[in-house]
This record gives sequence, structure tokens and C-alpha cells, in this order.
Amino acid sequence: MTEQAVQSGKRTPGDWALFTLLSLMWAGAYQLTRIAVDKGNPEAGLPAAWVLAGRLTIGAAVLWVIMLAMGQRLPPFSDHKRWRAMIGMGLAGSVFPFFLITTAQETVNSSLAALYTAAVPLFVAIGAHFLFRDERLTTGSALGVVIGFAGVAILFGPDAVRGF
Repeated sequence: MTEQAVQSGKRTPGDWALFTLLSLMWAGAYQLTRIAVDKGNPEAGLPAAWVLAGRLTIGAAVLWVIMLAMGQRLPPFSDHKRWRAMIGMGLAGSVFPFFLITTAQETVNSSLAALYTAAVPLFVAIGAHFLFRDERLTTGSALGVVIGFAGVAILFGPDAVRGF
């Protein structure tokens, strides 16, 4: 988003185009993962660990190119504190969850795997409220989280929420 759009609170057509591209890339990853692991035929598909390694490697390469194009660089290897933080965030935020999702996609549909992931930002918002002072839930953001959970419940369908 441009600086002007941030200040005015209005989104430009370019912002919406980038959002649409991101949405398509994010959603498409689940279908491509399903194809790679060959749901229902594990002998023909790739192992989940290979799919995950490929997905994360491609993502890391793209981000590295963007980082270099923006004139940024990684911290020196002697900065152990920052490297531990980055490795910890990478494992907790990407490797572990995506390994579980990729493994699950050997037996569930890609749309269901995407729905599992839909609740993640909602849990992050709640967790951040308790972990960080500057990320407190306001009345509006708490209402947004409730609406988000309701939306995920609707997408899962009445059968999924009937047990509650």
C-alpha cells in the first residue's frame, strides 16, 4: 500500500490488484499441494516432507530476491539473538504448521485444509492481545475476531458446528 493510501485509509486499484494476486497465490497453494501429495493415492504422490521443503525453498528464494531488490540484507551470522528469533519464528510459523497441513492433505480436500488455516489469524490476534502490550484488542477488533470465527464456522457448515 502506498504511503498516501495509508494516511487516507483508502485503497488504490493497485492495492486491490496486489491483494487479489496474494489471495490467488495463497489459495492456489492448497490445490497445488493436494496435487503434489496425490490425495487418496499416497504411493503416487510426493512425500509431505518433500512438498514442504520445495514450497518453503521457493518462498525463501522469492523473499530473498525481493529483499535484495529492496537493498536489504540478512543480519550477520554473529548476531545469534536475531538468528535464533528468525529460526524460531520460521519453525513455529511455517515449518510445523505447513508440515501438518501438507500431511493432512494426503487425506482431506484442499478446501478443508484452507479452512483450517482460515482461523490462524484469528488465534494470532487473540494471542497477541495477551503477549504484547501494543497489540491489544479494541472493541472493533474483538468484534472483527468474533465475526471472523462466525465466518469460518459458516464455511465449515452446519454439520461441523452442530457438536458445539
